Amino acid sequence: MVKFNAGLLLIYYPGYHYHMRLDRFVSKSTELTQQQVSDCIAQAYVSVNGVAVTDEATQVHENNLVQLNGQRLVPRPFRYLLLHKPQQTLCSNVDGVHPSVFSLLDIERPQSFILPGV
Repeated sequence: MVKFNAGLLLIYYPGYHYHMRLDRFVSKSTELTQQQVSDCIAQAYVSVNGVAVTDEATQVHENNLVQLNGQRLVPRPFRYLLLHKPQQTLCSNVDGVHPSVFSLLDIERPQSFILPGV
């Protein structure tokens, strides 16, 4: 799905393939902090294909069934943003002098975005 909004192009890739660490998968699938994710995995609240897993580095992929306390986890889809940013706006999460591109966006969890260097 592609949306245009005032110089912003937002592209969603709903069906995608992934291969990632279990802790990252749980983070992308929930609103838990990284510490909470680590605690849940350490306490064996997370299972992969019906088997409790306590190793955060376990690799998971789209064919695995990952559950937290019996609830199936599904990661949020990747989102790619293309923005024609105004001058004097930084591609940074935080700056004390200039506004950041994140101040231009009305999106959930802007801290989860990664800004690539161009």
